[in-house]
Amino acid sequence: MGKKHIVEDVCQAKKGVEVTISGKRFFLSINDYTDAYYYPGKELSETEFQSLKEKAKLKAASDYLSKTLPIKRYTIKEISNKLKSKFFIDDKKTSALISPYIENGFLDDLSYALDYCECKRYQGYGKNFILSKLKEKGI
Repeated sequence: MGKKHIVEDVCQAKKGVEVTISGKRFFLSINDYTDAYYYPGKELSETEFQSLKEKAKLKAASDYLSKTLPIKRYTIKEISNKLKSKFFIDDKKTSALISPYIENGFLDDLSYALDYCECKRYQGYGKNFILSKLKEKGI
């Protein structure tokens, strides 16, 4: 039988719920918290603990997206690579995280490319330079 993990504390956080296990804090969304209902003294199996860690990682990635995207424009490839390198999540989960931003037009490679081309042309860059930079950005 696997190692048991005991929930030490649960408290409301600014944008979710903070669960403390073995001195480590995990931030969960309200939905993830209510789905598993964590409470002080609850014993978690190894699989439940790994699931909690994964949910906390996905919440952190989601929070990162909501903070980062309004600050600077990114291509879909750029933001996907950032999420993969920073949070070590796979392609499927990355796609699931960014799909709402794509559907709402917040991430739009065509619009990004057109704006980028216009800006760089105005700055005096040539066609080949612009095309090579767009290829690097995944367009």
